[in-house]
Amino acid sequence: SSSPANYIHMQMKIEENRHSGDHSVHLSVQDSGRGFPQDLQKVCKANSGLAIVKRLIARLHGEINFVSEPSAQISIIVPHIFHSIRHI
Repeated sequence: SSSPANYIHMQMKIEENRHSGDHSVHLSVQDSGRGFPQDLQKVCKANSGLAIVKRLIARLHGEINFVSEPSAQISIIVPHIFHSIRHI
């Protein structure tokens, strides 16, 4: 109760591209807190957990997005997931 974030909402879904048959994974995490600091990219050191996650997503040809208002939200999309997993 002392935390400014009182809940965390997580959602994961797999979507199929009907034309290609490829699948992508969409993951989003959002809390009810104050959001990210404005200088988030500066705060992240090269060996921080966030930097490691960004590198792993890049290896999977995915993308990660940050939204800071009204609260912190991270969304990750990994395309061609079944193909990507075989090549990690």
